[in-house]
Amino acid sequence: MPPVSGFTNGFVVQEFVPGRPVTEMELNQLLLDDIARYSAFLKRSFPACERMSFEEFHGMAARNIALGLGEDWANKAAPLERMRGVYEDFEPIELDGRMFPFEWIITPKGYRKTDCLDHHLDQFFPACQDIAWDLAMAAVEFEMNPMELNYMLSSYAAASGDTVGGERFRLHLIAYLAFRLGYSSFAAEELAATPEGPRFRSLAHRYASRLKRELLWLAD
Repeated sequence: MPPVSGFTNGFVVQEFVPGRPVTEMELNQLLLDDIARYSAFLKRSFPACERMSFEEFHGMAARNIALGLGEDWANKAAPLERMRGVYEDFEPIELDGRMFPFEWIITPKGYRKTDCLDHHLDQFFPACQDIAWDLAMAAVEFEMNPMELNYMLSSYAAASGDTVGGERFRLHLIAYLAFRLGYSSFAAEELAATPEGPRFRSLAHRYASRLKRELLWLAD
C-alpha cells in the first residue's frame, strides 16, 4: 500500500498507483501467493480485542440460510450449531473483509490490494473475525478450484504458521456464503427497477448454488 500523505474530508490521501483491477479469470500462482502473504500479514499485525458471540455469528448464517434457501436447507445447516468450539478456539483479527478480485490491481510492480482499511468497524458483517473469513471470501470470490484453494491455504500456513482447514474453514465458508446470499438477495429486491437489480439477482443465484453444495457436504 502506498504511504499516506494526508487526510481530507474524511478520506486518506495517497499516491496514485497506476494499474487495473484483476478478474477471477486471471488468478495465478503469483496472485495466490500474494493473497496468502497478505492474509498472514493481517493475522500477525492486527489482533482484535474481542469478537462477536457465537450466537450472533451462527444466528446470521442460520437466518440467511432459512430466508434464502428455505427451511429444508436450514435443517441441513444444523451441524453448525455444534461448531462453537471451532469458532471460539481461534483469535479474531481486524479483517480486510473485501477480498474481491476487483479490489486487487495489477501494476507494473506486481499486485496491490486496495480498499483494505476499517471494514471491521463498519455496520456490516464480518466485524472482527478469524482470518478464515477472509480466506473463505477469497476462495469464493476468485472461484478457486480445489487445487488453487489448497495451494493458497498451504502458502498461508507457510507464511503465518497458522493452519486453516477442516471445520474451521468450512464454518467460515458457509457463514460467508450465507451472508452474501442475504446481502445480494436484499439488494436485488431493493434495486429491482435499476440496472443493478439483475446483477445482484445473478450474484444471489451464484451464492445460493455454492451454499447448497457446501450444506450437502456438511449434512453427510
